[in-house]
This record gives sequence, C-alpha cells and structure tokens, in this order.
Amino acid sequence: DIDDARKLWGELADGESVEVVQALHELAMLSEHRERDFTQALGLCERALSYLDENYELTLSFRFKWRDAFAHRRSRLKKRLAKSR
Repeated sequence: DIDDARKLWGELADGESVEVVQALHELAMLSEHRERDFTQALGLCERALSYLDENYELTLSFRFKWRDAFAHRRSRLKKRLAKSR
C-alpha cells in the first residue's frame, strides 16, 4: 500500500547510496501527483539536486540524467506554486 511505500522510500532517501535519488524521485511524484503537496514536492526536488551536486562518486551520466529530471520537476512545481498564490 502507499503508506508502506512512502515509509520505504523515506528510509532509502535517508541513506547513502544511489537509491537515495530514486527514492526522492518517488517521494516527489507521490507528493506532487497524489497528495497535491507542491511545497513538499519542491523541497524533495531541492534535496535531490543538492545530493546530486555533492556526491561525486555517482557517475557523471547518472548525475546529469537525474539533475535534468529534477530540474524540470522543480520548474514545473514553481510555476504551480506561483499560480496558487
């Protein structure tokens, strides 16, 4: 169920491995699309972008791919938040 998934993704997001990025992506999607909590989703995107910028052990191609995905989501979320004000 979704609560179990959220718990698992939250645990993975607090880790120190490649799974952090995927977990933050899943949590951001859940926050944005299911819960409609754009502020929380934006925060998760920012957290993921910081993680990608600070973890040089991740391959460059991995970092670029995910950085683009999170940057795109962040841009969309900022537009949604601006509309709701």
